[in-house]
Amino acid sequence: MDTIFYQEPIIKDLLGSKTLDEIDKISEKTGIDTERIIKLKNIDENELLKIFDEKELHNISKALGVDFDTLFIKEE
Repeated sequence: MDTIFYQEPIIKDLLGSKTLDEIDKISEKTGIDTERIIKLKNIDENELLKIFDEKELHNISKALGVDFDTLFIKEE
């Protein structure tokens, strides 16, 4: 992946404000296990890119109502 996830705190903040029920709904929408989504709240950028692939991050951002493309910047 030739991009850097630079607004990872935004996803953490969005997830941090969600109830377990809301996270369960995000899990259902994305097909990603609830426990993995909860882990996203507490991991750093490097871990995030190791644990979640780009498609999963697209799905999570969509379920959160965030434009995925605004979460990445191209490396120069």
